[in-house]
Order: sequence, then C-alpha cells, then structure tokens
Amino acid sequence: MINFLPDYVCRRFCGHFIPQSQYVFNEDGSLAVDHVLRFESLNDDFSRLMSMYNMSDLNLTKKDNPGILKFTPADLTRLTRNIIYNYAREDFERLGYKYY
Repeated sequence: MINFLPDYVCRRFCGHFIPQSQYVFNEDGSLAVDHVLRFESLNDDFSRLMSMYNMSDLNLTKKDNPGILKFTPADLTRLTRNIIYNYAREDFERLGYKYY
C-alpha cells in the first residue's frame, strides 16, 4: 500500500500510514466500534456522544496552534489530491468522504 514512499520515509513513518478504517471496521466489513466521531464535526459529535451517556457536562476544549498552517483541498494540485486519494481510498470509501 505504501510502496510509493522512499525507503527512508517508510522506515521512520510506516507504522503511521495505517488506514483509519482499519481501526473502525472488522475484517468482515462490520463496524468494530459503537461510535465514529469525525474531526470536521468533532465538537458536535462529542457532545452528542456525551449526551447519550448522560455525561453532558464533559466538553472538549479547543487549543489553537498558531504555528499550524490550515489549508483545504483547493490548495492542493490535482496530482497531490490524486496521490492522497489513491493512498487513502479505503478511508474515503468506507468512511464516506468525498474526493475533490
């Protein structure tokens, strides 16, 4: 799956290139978890989850990191978006994300 990466990158980071869907789904395709929270709606998803367990007093706190650049798919070239999509296709498809 990650054979397009140079060897030195793979030796250092390959353990971090596991599709997220592998943590969420069993080998037979069934859901392995009770709840899936999405980063793009994390606060709302977390609030709903806490409400389901009568723990509404728990909230996430947001910590801004001014050193982190924020970008959108529009900031990436078509080639870069294709590389990302082809690498993470399993996550796009199984977790219902759109390809831009």
